[in-house]
Amino acid sequence: MKERNSHKTSSSQSRRRAWPLVVIVGALCFLTLEYGLRAVKAWKMDGCFFIASPSPNNQYDPKYGWITPKSFRIYKRNKCYGDGYITYNEQGFRAPPTAEATNADVIVCILGDSTMHGYQIPDGGHLPHLLQRELEKTYRKPYVLPLAVGGYGTVQQWMLFEDFGRPMHPTVVIWHWCGNDPQNNNYTAERCFGPGNNNARPRPYFENGKIVMRNPYPVHIADRIDGLMIFKLLNGILLNYKPRPSSEMAPYLDAGWRVAEELVSRVAGEVDHKIALISSGDVKAIEMFRTNGFRVATYSLPDGCNCLPNDVHPTTKGHQIMLNALMPVLREELDR
Repeated sequence: MKERNSHKTSSSQSRRRAWPLVVIVGALCFLTLEYGLRAVKAWKMDGCFFIASPSPNNQYDPKYGWITPKSFRIYKRNKCYGDGYITYNEQGFRAPPTAEATNADVIVCILGDSTMHGYQIPDGGHLPHLLQRELEKTYRKPYVLPLAVGGYGTVQQWMLFEDFGRPMHPTVVIWHWCGNDPQNNNYTAERCFGPGNNNARPRPYFENGKIVMRNPYPVHIADRIDGLMIFKLLNGILLNYKPRPSSEMAPYLDAGWRVAEELVSRVAGEVDHKIALISSGDVKAIEMFRTNGFRVATYSLPDGCNCLPNDVHPTTKGHQIMLNALMPVLREELDR
């Protein structure tokens, strides 16, 4: 009997001693997987080694869901988009320091998402930087501020304008429209179309006249934890599992369009000079912006202006085509 009790006690003690080892090994496996996923993603998507956060292009933000990093510079390599530095100013935007806007004779504010963010393209190669150089041919001190973050919908773009753009009293606002904004603007649409629209991140939505932060993905623990690569991978897999057909999404997409129309009209009422830059095939968006008093510049990108099959975003060649479409309309607007 004593031997049996002694054996039980010994087994119990062994299990207690094993638990710390199990926890340590589990933590090491978790960290190895997390940092491994970060490294693979950064190298594959950005051509750099980066593990400090899940992405070198954005970071968690409690107000906007995510935002570009402040006072940050990183060197990227990409055979298609080119090699070079990508630089963010003290506010987190790909613009010169905001002090340079002081006494500027023209201030251009650009709203948009990943295309105007241009996180794949080195400094000097995407539309805001190309526009800065073009305006320097005519103006003494132009300042171009791209309020653009990859994955943003109309709501976040409007929020950035209210917080950073409007206080600068821009001479003109240019709004680049992306076709997936209606999905981004509606919780149900975003949740049921799969992870591609915002990469499984918490996002602010505009509901009943108020900003509401919601998580359009299945597994939610805490916003910062949800942002880890392991959980983003898990949620991405779950979101791709039996997404609802587009035919069922029509009412939710319509709701997303109504949000866009509401916020476009708000910006329209706050600025005198405004231009929408839109793909020529997006007829509904063209009509929406024109109805709200925007002048519209349209463009069409031919084959070879992106990095398919790896990335749909335009190259510098594509950004130059967009700039060429924008400039005549912008000159007319600035001359008014």
